[in-house]
Amino acid sequence: MKKYVYIFFVFWFFFNPDLFGQSGKTYDSLCRMCNLANSDTQRVVAFQKLAGFLYNNHFISKADSVLRKQILVAELLDDKELLLKTYFDNPAANIVEWSSSADFDRVVNFLQKALDHARRINDRDHIAIGYTRLAAVLRKRGKYSQALENLSNAQINSQASNDSIKAMVSIEAGNYYMTREQFFTAGAHFNNAFEIATRINSRSLESEIYRCLASLNSAIGDETTSKDFLLKSAQLDKQYNNGEGLVRDYIRLAKHEAEAEYVRMAIALADSLHLDGLRIAAKEVMLSIYMNSAATADTMIAYLESEPELKQYFKRGGGENYPYELGYFHLYGGNPDSALFYFESVRDNMLKNYDLKVSSLVYLDIGDCYHAKKDIPKAIEYYLKALSYYQQTEEGSTVASILRTLSNFHEESGDFKTALYYDQRSTHIRDSLSHETKTREVALLDVDRKVKLEAEKERQAGLAMIRKRNLQYMSITIAICLVFVGMLVLGMFPISRLTIKLLGYFFFISLFEFIVLLLDNNILHTITHGEPLKLWLIKIVLIGMLVPIQHFLEHGITKFLSSRQLLKARKKFSLKNLWTKKKTKSHKKNADTEELENDTAVL
Repeated sequence: MKKYVYIFFVFWFFFNPDLFGQSGKTYDSLCRMCNLANSDTQRVVAFQKLAGFLYNNHFISKADSVLRKQILVAELLDDKELLLKTYFDNPAANIVEWSSSADFDRVVNFLQKALDHARRINDRDHIAIGYTRLAAVLRKRGKYSQALENLSNAQINSQASNDSIKAMVSIEAGNYYMTREQFFTAGAHFNNAFEIATRINSRSLESEIYRCLASLNSAIGDETTSKDFLLKSAQLDKQYNNGEGLVRDYIRLAKHEAEAEYVRMAIALADSLHLDGLRIAAKEVMLSIYMNSAATADTMIAYLESEPELKQYFKRGGGENYPYELGYFHLYGGNPDSALFYFESVRDNMLKNYDLKVSSLVYLDIGDCYHAKKDIPKAIEYYLKALSYYQQTEEGSTVASILRTLSNFHEESGDFKTALYYDQRSTHIRDSLSHETKTREVALLDVDRKVKLEAEKERQAGLAMIRKRNLQYMSITIAICLVFVGMLVLGMFPISRLTIKLLGYFFFISLFEFIVLLLDNNILHTITHGEPLKLWLIKIVLIGMLVPIQHFLEHGITKFLSSRQLLKARKKFSLKNLWTKKKTKSHKKNADTEELENDTAVL
């Protein structure tokens, strides 16, 4: 009783409407689904959907609260399957890079608990998934050493897992090495994942890898190939009705082409599929398009005001995102003074609430504001502050980029000696990094992927041909058996000897030609390697042996069928005779009954 009272308390506490700031139709329907769940399994599924909604809408703390309460329910019910579902059927690892340290801590702690649970029950598949998700979150957070350690553990544990998990690990490995600008290694992992996806016919994985390859080619400056991959992904998702994948394709194409029509297509499809998180992501891309098109700050602010859902999204978290976004509007809209005001207003909170990878951006953005104001000394000052922070991280490429910008700033101010110093430092760091950025090498990887794809297509075509051939063999066997049975049935009826001989000839010709066909395709070609002379000689011997056997069997079966023995059997087992006998017995039984009744009547 105590257990169920506690469960009720958990539900009541969570579904208090005051816990959710924004009341939306989707949220209300998910809450109703949780309240109306008739079983523990339905309740867990409802919780999963609600947690996913919260994660996708950037309510990280509330989503974490949902999952923690769900874990308590599963533990109290002592249901291992529900507990496993709670830990792994959620989008926690999809946390975006622009998230606070507290939100990252919540997700990492939850994923670590999920991994610990998988290790306790020795579930190798979920162990590999757990390590992969941890690696992804740590990569987004900028903790690359820890991410690589978890990725290595995922690769080790995935060796005994199914192909889809191996592909997932390879995709994360590709994303990791692409972030570290080791593009050749990243391409090799993406190709490996693509080979697995084609082997298991997973179209959703194929489209995801196409998007990864698009990012890879964009990173090396090959925008044409990048767009080709995105179009391939969209075609594949359309063909196989992968709605969520198609929304992601439209969003990526909108970013790539700076095309508002793709945004509208993404929003419309996301609306029809109730993909709230992707709908917001599409609206964010529209803002990026405005920024890149040099739109005024008023235009961008007007768009944001017209999209209250997007505005509310930016206001979530610790309160820094919305002012920061307004700062970007003014910076890209040509109002550096207004941008500086917003960036300065959130600077302290950014440094306090976010990891260095994100928080240090505020110094770069303030530096860009001063540069736009032509105040080069101040711009250099803030870039140096950003440099001091980024040198504490593993963001080597960002450090090199900052040094390069400092070189440009000093060159603008006429200090060419210092500009050369920073340029040399930037070049040294870039050279010391393990760059594999050569377009030729990545192009070779693309060729290798295409070769493997064609090989897989040929293998699938070969398997289809084998299945077709086996089906035809089976059809011929059934046909010959039916002909033989038909001969026996026809032999029970008075037909001419000529008809019997023709049927027997056709049957044995079919049978022995089928035997020759089997021997030819499965044995003779293997022995002779297709050499015509050897095949000719062996077939002469084979036919010389089979023809006498054919004549002997044909003569025997024809003689048997024409001897009218089957005709006698037909008369003996005639349905008419059986019906007549049954009718006679019935009449006799009725007569006996009447006689008995008459005798009884006399008595």
